Amino acid sequence: MKHILLTLLLITTALGICTAQNKVPDTPKAPKKEQSKKDPAKQQQAKAVKADKKADKKDKAKAPKPSALIWNETEHDFGKIRQGKPATAKFKVKNKTRSPLVIADIQTSCGCTIPEYSKKPILPGKSTEIKTVFNAEVAGVFSKQISVFTNFSKNPVVLRIKGEVE
Repeated sequence: MKHILLTLLLITTALGICTAQNKVPDTPKAPKKEQSKKDPAKQQQAKAVKADKKADKKDKAKAPKPSALIWNETEHDFGKIRQGKPATAKFKVKNKTRSPLVIADIQTSCGCTIPEYSKKPILPGKSTEIKTVFNAEVAGVFSKQISVFTNFSKNPVVLRIKGEVE
């Protein structure tokens, strides 16, 4: 049964290609605009795309600019640290917007990095601290990523810690 269906599919495709190559256009095609006006599905799709673009513009207008959050640093270099001794980095962020900042979630690239942060909204003009503790169990060079998700953007702010465990 599968072989018959596959054979029919191949024959249909081959015939379609042959007729498409030998076809001579005898009438000019209607402009695309006229076709989309006649097709309600295409009209609805065009309206949906337009509405999405409007929503994106509105979201961008509401969203604060990235410079509205001031970080003391986005990468912390521990240098050389001793094996078996946890190392802590503190990232400070100041809310320079007119809206409260909410840290929705923080994800790390490894279970060896544990973030600590306030779940309370950070009011305009105020600051908060994100403390990250790196468990230095394995010797060698390391680089870890901390992704901070806020109410201001769908994309996280990416912080990094790096160093060498001896």
